[in-house]
Amino acid sequence: MDDEERLYLELLEEGGTPSAIDKNVKILSLRGSLMMNLPQDAARQNSVSVLLNILESDLHTEGARLNAAWTITKMTCLSKQMIHVIVDKNGIVALKNGILTSTGKLRVHCIMAIGNIALCCSDCKTKCREAGILDEIATLMAGRVHTEMHNVKIIVSCVMNIMHGGVHNGDVPISTIRLLTTCLTDLIRSHITELDLAEHCLWTLAWIADDMQSGAGIDIVINEPGLLELVFDILSLVPLHKLHEGALHILGNIITGNNTQIGVVTSHPQFYEILFCMSTIVNLLIIAHDDKKKLMIGSGTEERGRDYDKCESSADFTTVHI
Repeated sequence: MDDEERLYLELLEEGGTPSAIDKNVKILSLRGSLMMNLPQDAARQNSVSVLLNILESDLHTEGARLNAAWTITKMTCLSKQMIHVIVDKNGIVALKNGILTSTGKLRVHCIMAIGNIALCCSDCKTKCREAGILDEIATLMAGRVHTEMHNVKIIVSCVMNIMHGGVHNGDVPISTIRLLTTCLTDLIRSHITELDLAEHCLWTLAWIADDMQSGAGIDIVINEPGLLELVFDILSLVPLHKLHEGALHILGNIITGNNTQIGVVTSHPQFYEILFCMSTIVNLLIIAHDDKKKLMIGSGTEERGRDYDKCESSADFTTVHI
């Protein structure tokens, strides 16, 4: 952090008039975005605290809060180390407060940052769940508060990242999971041609159904009106091949449940239309010794590695860039 950046940080810490704070946070945000690749020294960590304080307080102008959120979101794309600095400074709580006390772009930026934090590691994901972030997002989705496609994709990506790995230990309330399931199903049904969005919705539903411990998530997915029919219809349509993997993972996670839950899938009229695919996969895993690891990674039965610092997007992991 150079002397000029330190000066703007000191001015922010001292406060001042709303217009002065707005101006200073904008300058600090712009300068910070140009210096993101430099080592994160103590002064830069102090700027995180200042930006989070501005972000979560509705006493500051919308412009100042938006610039603070923009910079924090950029920081979440840097590295695990930077994300842990944000989390250690109560960044998840600050971002949640930003979601609760804002609208429009500011709220979407807060959701975007939360999604990137949840992507960092299992501990960060757990903290996002425990903070009740999904409760607030589910309410926003149910109320169709954000309808612009770009924003809807950001929100769904955030939910997918928080839900990644399945529902365990009751860390997400059943009522929230049920509401999310309904919202995600409605989005698939109404935006089936938006393949990126539909794919992320399907993967999120697959994580909801990944609940071998209690089976509650599986029951919610099974009992969602029209969802299984939608999944089987997707699998029967070649133009929707991009969605097939997520759809198959939903069915695959359901059949890890009890006999009743398995029966819902196996008794479906369209089940035998895809059964030949399953027999092919089983045979491949039995005889293809050299390619077995690659096949297991491709099927999702073995976790694929990732290089976080590349900030890449995939069906499994989605870091949202600004």
